[in-house]
Amino acid sequence: MPKNPSWTEEELVLALDLFHELPSGKISARNDRVIALSDHLNTLRAAEIVDALKFRNPNGTALKLHNFARFDTTRTARGMTHGGKLEETIWNRYKGRRDLLRAHAGEIRSKAGIQAPS
Repeated sequence: MPKNPSWTEEELVLALDLFHELPSGKISARNDRVIALSDHLNTLRAAEIVDALKFRNPNGTALKLHNFARFDTTRTARGMTHGGKLEETIWNRYKGRRDLLRAHAGEIRSKAGIQAPS
């Protein structure tokens, strides 16, 4: 069976934006904001989904958020030790540039017709 597509830069920007909004202990597949991000990611890539049960589901979305924790020296949670190279690229692009990240995430949401998180 073919695999779902890899995470894109736009998806990772949205994930990193949420990562910065949530305290370490709140990154969970049961968190309403993680569930909402999962739904948004499914909206963005609906035409490319191969396995709808697994594609950017809340568990996978929370795992991706945990992948960012390995780069964040301000958090006590170590996060996942392995992840994609693109995660590191996105992290480095926006490190210390929270306003730029927030603006880019807002542009992505606006272009896709996704409401900003509350």
